[in-house]
Amino acid sequence: MKKKVLITSALPYINNIPHMGHMVGCHLPADIFARYCRQKGYDVTFVGGSDEHGTPSVIAAGKEDKNIKDFVDNLHEIHKKIYERMNISYDIYSRTSDEEHFDMTQEIFLDIYNSGYVVEKEEELYYSEEDKMFLPDRFLIGECPSCRSEANSDQCESCGKVLSSKELVNPKSILSGSTPVLRKSTHLYLDLAKISSKLDEWLESKRDIFKKNVYSEAKKWIKEGLRARSITRDMSWGVPVPLDGYEGKVFYVWFDAPIGYMTFAKKLGVNWEDREIFHFLGKDNIPFHTVFWPSILIAANRKLPYNVVGYNYLTFEGEKFSKSKSIGVFCTNIHDESLDIDMLRFYLASCLPESKDSDFRWKEFRQVVNSQLIGNVANFFNRTVSMINKYFDGEISLSEMPSYPILSEKKIFSNDIGILFEKGEIRAGIKKILEFSSLGNSFIDSKEPWNLAKTDKKELSKVLYSCLDHARTLAILMSPIVPDKMATFWKDQLLLTDVPSKPGLWNLEENFPLIHKIGRPNPLYKRVDEEELTRIINILS
Repeated sequence: MKKKVLITSALPYINNIPHMGHMVGCHLPADIFARYCRQKGYDVTFVGGSDEHGTPSVIAAGKEDKNIKDFVDNLHEIHKKIYERMNISYDIYSRTSDEEHFDMTQEIFLDIYNSGYVVEKEEELYYSEEDKMFLPDRFLIGECPSCRSEANSDQCESCGKVLSSKELVNPKSILSGSTPVLRKSTHLYLDLAKISSKLDEWLESKRDIFKKNVYSEAKKWIKEGLRARSITRDMSWGVPVPLDGYEGKVFYVWFDAPIGYMTFAKKLGVNWEDREIFHFLGKDNIPFHTVFWPSILIAANRKLPYNVVGYNYLTFEGEKFSKSKSIGVFCTNIHDESLDIDMLRFYLASCLPESKDSDFRWKEFRQVVNSQLIGNVANFFNRTVSMINKYFDGEISLSEMPSYPILSEKKIFSNDIGILFEKGEIRAGIKKILEFSSLGNSFIDSKEPWNLAKTDKKELSKVLYSCLDHARTLAILMSPIVPDKMATFWKDQLLLTDVPSKPGLWNLEENFPLIHKIGRPNPLYKRVDEEELTRIINILS
């Protein structure tokens, strides 16, 4: 039976246009992993969608004086098209405002409620007398008690600390700037303390699967002691609470958003319970996916994720991304047809913030693309195709398989790279792919086909056949990272009938045909000189 996997990318808040920090935090690594899994022949479902509830969207819509539904409708389509342009191969990119998601969220809640994991509490919350409303989440702003940076009432974006509204220092209404007062309101809480021992047992079973930063972050929360956490809010925008007495209240966005993974899978007819579940997400989402979301699943008696692949932050030239300050690389003009998306994907994949924060630098972008993608990978392809055209008029013909060691190396490399990808170590996998490409270039240098062309044409044909087989394998290994150009090389230069992303090809059960006509050489990428770099910067800044 095929291995069944469900891959999710953290749902982006629909309150602005995404930048490359968002892309490397979940969408791109999840896509690379999904493409690899398909090539392995797994039964793959890759889901994503827009997180449309919560205060960020409401606040952003208010600033633009737009109806919230019209606002999220527009941004959902913008996000969807951006991910399509970046070749993020979602099987579905849906949204949490769909009726199916309301049904799924309420179903999960009622299962948790009926199992005794929900408690009701009357609490004091901040109320703005000037705005005439309770101030949930990001309607309330103040100072973080830990680092003293400006923070919202749910999380400090500077130090990452998850907060409650009462922890804020000098709280203010984000709408009017007024100082709120405390008033009583009744809300529902998920009893995390009751779930803690089961959660810790699950976490310990993942000690050797989760990356160290993910495991340690979750363990820290459990050691500090879990408290009941509110799952409802005084708002009208969101999934309504299906209980009498809770009219006018909705589920807190942290509760409803991850349930979207289940909603979207169900829309595709996929059973959550019979899949290995992989979550890809950014640093600020690690506590929610290793503590709160698994607690929901435990309380609802649903299957827990196999792996939570958490990433750190991407900075830009040493600074935090900021649209208002024009610091970063943005997706506003990503649809410019002159942009080579494969180049961008390759560089972003090479600097994924896997174990620590990483930095996007334009000079490094140029250097990595020119030396690694073009100087190593594309150079090997071009050398191979050019020499076969030069010495054999584009047609290779052998009666038996050569015995060079390079032909047996490919399965070792594909296996090692696959192991790294399945552990979420995509950067290490890419490094191994580049090593495989370098092996091909070294093989050419050591065999000196230009000299064999003068002395031993039979031996030359064996050497160049081996290069062709190596090129085919390299195209398969590179396909999850730069899918467009690998498909072009496969079709136009190798003249193969299938595609490098074909299910099962990663297993390398077939060699290159012993007799085969190939196409003409054609450079896959244009080197990035100073002028080209400036042009790209102007598009993406």
